[in-house]
Amino acid sequence: MDGDGGEPSGEEAAPPPGFAPDVAARLRAYVYLLVDPRTGRPFRVGRGKGDRCFRDLADLRAGTGGDADRVRAIEASGRTVRIDILRHGLGGDEARLVESVANDTLGLAAARTGDAAGRRVAADRLATALARPARFKRSHPVVLLRVDADDDDPRGRPWRIGRRWADPTDPRAPGWAVAVDDDLVRGVYRIDGWDPTGAPSDPATRYVLRGEPDPELEKRYRGRSVADYRGAGAQPPVTYVWCGPHWVNRPR
Repeated sequence: MDGDGGEPSGEEAAPPPGFAPDVAARLRAYVYLLVDPRTGRPFRVGRGKGDRCFRDLADLRAGTGGDADRVRAIEASGRTVRIDILRHGLGGDEARLVESVANDTLGLAAARTGDAAGRRVAADRLATALARPARFKRSHPVVLLRVDADDDDPRGRPWRIGRRWADPTDPRAPGWAVAVDDDLVRGVYRIDGWDPTGAPSDPATRYVLRGEPDPELEKRYRGRSVADYRGAGAQPPVTYVWCGPHWVNRPR
């Protein structure tokens, strides 16, 4: 809808960034840093709950002077302001104390890496670590497709799908494609078919997904973590789950 509540104004805007509700609840109060990616140095400290860090950045983007000008300069250079969570799992008084100390020491060379105790860690990695795990039902055989944060629609690109899995009428084949970025489910698509990009007899043939989002399964799985299915180390672009009957990938 437009700002006056009239007719739809065309393509809907993408939803603003933020934490999933269950992640926000587990974060409790936190202290965050806005970091200039050109220098790696923080230029702003804040505290809050829920999506406060994302709202602060959005407010700066719309403002003028000081940190707002810095944000615009960063984004004009083609870079993105990084949000680091300095401490999380805090009470209100603890958050105020941490914010005060961080402001006092801002600009000192005291960068720390994230750890399980809730110290500094990139916001997107923290969201992944705290997300609830996806538990795909046996009746939901899926293929996990690794996508990029800037383009999380798996359709329109070639995937190296085994020929045995590319026939949606085969009971062994996946019925849904799950777009995954940083181990988080970004979307779930019902598979209508796979279009080969080369000769079907060519073992190197890649396939392009045909399908539409499945609202019911997106409601069940979107925002959940698939880390239990994908293992450690470098992640393959394609992972099958509950495809079979003899080859399946179960959660660890």
